[in-house]
Amino acid sequence: MISSTTKIISISNPKSLIAEQYRSLLTNIRLLTKESDMKSVLVTSPSSGEGKTVTAINLAVTLASQNAKVLIIDANFKRPNIHHYFNLDNNVGLVDLLLNEHRSANEVIQKTSIAHLDILASGYEKLNIIESANIEKLLTYLYSLYDYIFIDSPSLLESSITKVLANHCDGTVMVITKGQTKLKETLTAKKELHFVQEKILGIVLNDNSHNILQKIFKVFYKK
Repeated sequence: MISSTTKIISISNPKSLIAEQYRSLLTNIRLLTKESDMKSVLVTSPSSGEGKTVTAINLAVTLASQNAKVLIIDANFKRPNIHHYFNLDNNVGLVDLLLNEHRSANEVIQKTSIAHLDILASGYEKLNIIESANIEKLLTYLYSLYDYIFIDSPSLLESSITKVLANHCDGTVMVITKGQTKLKETLTAKKELHFVQEKILGIVLNDNSHNILQKIFKVFYKK
């Protein structure tokens, strides 16, 4: 079990430099999207192990602490992880809603111990999830319930579902890791995203060697 006290820095140490950098990232996202009604942000990475899940959770926690009603969706069907951070289960979730298995969102969404923050676990992966999915319809409904939605997706270069999700989100943040992510992977992932949307908000450079977000935000817009 992953301990929230060691991983969710926005809870365990909200006055730390790292927590402040998450707040800075949110400020930058809001500045970039101030003329649009941004509701959903996809958080992804070129490959697995980059820190995207921790980034998505800390961003969501930061917004929830500002009294915004926030939902985190775990769309990483092969490696679901978010429920562990909040000691919740993964018996049902996003998969069940996308396959219309006679469940409502209110039945599947779980409350966390953090005020204003809910999660939609992934559920167990099933065949033909992409073909059966009605992502746009589901997100439209969830927009009526929440101020912000963060989607933790599979790694971009490892799953085609990520591009489907990106196409239905208001913007995307990509997480890379210093000394781990290859430049070629980053550029390929950026190119893949531009095929489906022009809403890449930026990248987060996660420096694992110092356990700090060294370079918090770099705009990837193409004018």
